[in-house]
Amino acid sequence: FYTLDNQQAWGRPNPEKWEKSVGRVLCVTPHLGASGSGFLVDNKGHIVTNHHVIANCIPLTSGKSLKVSFFKRGVFPATILRHDQRLDFAILKIRATQLPFVRLYGGMKLKKGERLWAIGYPGAANKAIGRISLEATVTDGTISRITKDRYNREVIQTNTPINPGNSGGPIFDECGRVVGIATYI
Repeated sequence: FYTLDNQQAWGRPNPEKWEKSVGRVLCVTPHLGASGSGFLVDNKGHIVTNHHVIANCIPLTSGKSLKVSFFKRGVFPATILRHDQRLDFAILKIRATQLPFVRLYGGMKLKKGERLWAIGYPGAANKAIGRISLEATVTDGTISRITKDRYNREVIQTNTPINPGNSGGPIFDECGRVVGIATYI
């Protein structure tokens, strides 16, 4: 069972509340910049994202920077604690303890047709409005299929719009539980 801000997640879907735990992950090198999404999983500043979002910042050396920004909460330098290219998974750390977070739980059984929400910072949305938006986008859809990938991991196929920049962001169910991480397969 997931909680957000240590409160039960029962009741109506509340993406405006959920998005407070989601940040834009920025990887900047001397030759290019990349961004994606990530989300806080505890009150110690641990952030989950995709490996490919931060790949250009590995190793995190002079001339490269990794930051996570939260709408109306600031920008925080980040360090890379763990990353796995094969699993496309990374854990970052920021120095912030008063931000909302989600707790991860993996014991639920999902079904086709269940409603989902993707929250993130897609670059495609920025191009459409002609400027960089500081706010996250929220999109919804349903589970189309649940299958396994080539590494035998469970993969949720959804018709929820997911664009470049959503990578690394959370996928929520209607109770506010994180059921997946947005990625491109």
